[in-house]
Amino acid sequence: FATLGASDALLPLLRAARAEGHLCVATLEAGGHASEVARLTPGAVRDPAWELLLAPQRLLPHVDSERGAIEAAIDAVVVALDPLEAQTVGSDSLSLRQRREDQLRKLALAGVPLVLLVPCCEGIVGYELDMIRRDTNVLLFPYSSLLFHAGTRRAQALLAEAEAGEGEIGEVRQIVVERHSNARTDEERLAELAGDVHLLDHWLGGLEQITASSSRVGTLEDLAVHVQGRRHVARWSWHPAPTRFAKLSLLGSKSRVDWTVDDDPLSEQFGAGSWKSVEAEQPLSDDNAVAAWRCFAQRLATTGETAAEQPAPSESHWPEWEPACRAAEVADHAPRSVRRSRAVQMQQQTPTEEDTFKGMMAAGSCALLLLTLGVFIVFGLIESVRFPAERNKYIQQRDEQPSADAVDAVDAVLSAEQRPLWQRIWPVYPLLGFLALQLLRLVFPQPPPAAGKKKAGDASS
Repeated sequence: FATLGASDALLPLLRAARAEGHLCVATLEAGGHASEVARLTPGAVRDPAWELLLAPQRLLPHVDSERGAIEAAIDAVVVALDPLEAQTVGSDSLSLRQRREDQLRKLALAGVPLVLLVPCCEGIVGYELDMIRRDTNVLLFPYSSLLFHAGTRRAQALLAEAEAGEGEIGEVRQIVVERHSNARTDEERLAELAGDVHLLDHWLGGLEQITASSSRVGTLEDLAVHVQGRRHVARWSWHPAPTRFAKLSLLGSKSRVDWTVDDDPLSEQFGAGSWKSVEAEQPLSDDNAVAAWRCFAQRLATTGETAAEQPAPSESHWPEWEPACRAAEVADHAPRSVRRSRAVQMQQQTPTEEDTFKGMMAAGSCALLLLTLGVFIVFGLIESVRFPAERNKYIQQRDEQPSADAVDAVDAVLSAEQRPLWQRIWPVYPLLGFLALQLLRLVFPQPPPAAGKKKAGDASS
């Protein structure tokens, strides 16, 4: 595999890749993490032209400690975006975020399997990549550390028991995520928010609206976000800390569950029914990055197979790309919600290329209709002022030159002004015809969606 960009979240993935026997062939645009990435990827080619990733073969020379100089193929590309460098403008007058988004479009169109660290692009670009995914069937594998953590898999099991009316916590009232880190900028905090919301999207069954708040105007130092989901509600907040970890809580009608998740899976603490935390019942053999690599390898091996040929997902479920798009969208909307002090509704329908085309055509038609109506109004005002003046001018000419030809010309003009109104407003008829065509939807109503399609859509959401 190759890496494009780098961030703090990429380093555990690189360590896990070495442990799993995966080979990093090339590292590109590592930025401020170049030295750490180089230490974790010995023998990899440094900063080749990124267009090499678009080649059909994607072969690069690699120096292996055991096999010596070999030619290795790039099966996938791991894409990351450092929030501290996202706004850095390069020599092409584009920010790093814009350049990365352009690279993602081209890589997806080329059919290159991608491991995408959430968030690596804006939400709207994520939906654009989803349209490309539907057309090219390219593998887009989103990664966020909490999604693959063993502790969150336990929480998923508790949620399933609670929804089935079983378990000790009763009905789930609220999910709380307290993110602790040493993030110094708003961009870093929003990146933390997107990564955690990526997990919450799975727990909440999709997102409906968010409400973000901060006690300080112009900064997100104490950012708090209330997330309304289809099944549950959640509250996310950020707190300063020297190390990065998260405190998660499931608040039920009977009891609550609290646990702490950090980068070291062996230090996980799990408690049930009280504030007191106890040690895990069994040691955790795999960390979240190793679980992600195993899940991705299984997904990559089944790419192109039909649903009947694909094996059942492993314990680490296969993450879909749409929740990652919604997570990035939450990070985009949170500052706007703070500024306006109001809730922001989340998009409920996944955009498709067909729907986007229909929307653009409808907007263009409405704009053309309004422009035509405006032209009629302007010309009507002009003619309402010009006609009396022209009429008086012709009458004056007839009085000054009482010849037969002049009288006939003026009488012809005056008689044209005295035509019936329905003849003089003929330019309005095409506009009325266009409006009448819009009534056809009342005559031919659109049939309701088939029950099977509706259920399939609900299941996918």
